Amino acid sequence: MNSSRLCRRAFVGALPLTVLVDPSRLVADQDAPKPGFHGEFTPEEAELVAASPMAREIATLHGQGYSCAEMVLLAALRFLKLPESHLGAAGVFGGGIGKGDLCGFLTGSLIAFGLATSMRHADRTEISRTARALSNEYWDWWLSRGDLRCAVLRPTYDGSADFLRMAQRTALKTEELLRTVLPG
Repeated sequence: MNSSRLCRRAFVGALPLTVLVDPSRLVADQDAPKPGFHGEFTPEEAELVAASPMAREIATLHGQGYSCAEMVLLAALRFLKLPESHLGAAGVFGGGIGKGDLCGFLTGSLIAFGLATSMRHADRTEISRTARALSNEYWDWWLSRGDLRCAVLRPTYDGSADFLRMAQRTALKTEELLRTVLPG
């Protein structure tokens, strides 16, 4: 019984609780132009993507049957050098939690933030505080680019190249934030 309890606590502790976010953060300014997730990389983005282990890794995962959540989490697990057995944590998040809701690239990254902060901090309060800060920054970045929902985002992929650029942009931002909690 205790081992099940510890596993559940460890899993839940690794997930930032973004569902408790201030509701005003859920609505982005609809009038402001957004850079979006698609379209060609700027020269600066192309340079960052080429230098990013996670952006390169996520490109290799494209087309291998992983959901968006699994792709970004697996790229993060490899970046963090964590066991790939943690990938199961993202199993239900693909396809907008299977309901066309929150995008898997968003939710997979949130899982990675919880795991990374758990690597750095032992104190539950510090893990929650740090993971929340990462998730809030990622959430704000996400809203500045586009919609939260898979059902809205999925039809905007003009093809495989747009999807891959979205994957690499999200991996790039996820890696940037993960680096802020890694030791050294």
